[in-house]
Amino acid sequence: MNDRMDQWLARLPDERPSPDLAARIVLAVAERSRVKARWRRTGIAAGALGLLGLALMAVSWPASGALPAAPGSEAIIQAVSGLLSAPLETLAGSAQATIAWESSLVEGIEIAFVLGAVLLTLGAVGGLARLLRRSEPVNVYS
Repeated sequence: MNDRMDQWLARLPDERPSPDLAARIVLAVAERSRVKARWRRTGIAAGALGLLGLALMAVSWPASGALPAAPGSEAIIQAVSGLLSAPLETLAGSAQATIAWESSLVEGIEIAFVLGAVLLTLGAVGGLARLLRRSEPVNVYS
């Protein structure tokens, strides 16, 4: 049974494939494998950076006072009674020590929080680049 496809195929010239066709196919497959591996590493690095950034922000966030824990009523009563019964020199010394400790703690927390935000941003940008990468062409002509 003859149809149009048979007629068109008969009109095509009889060409042999080029001798380096197999080598080009092997190189193209290897290149695509390298590209996929590179993007896979980018995705893993972006995920790791994002998780590290989230961990740093989570560790530094509660300590910075952004999410204060509510003290119990017994703790407040003990703190007030200790404050009223302590001599003035002890209160001044503990206030100075507390201020020095808090300032050093806040400086460290700011660095951890900013570093966490930067790492989280880098992870998000890497993940976005991986999501928005150009799809691979079907062949060299597309």
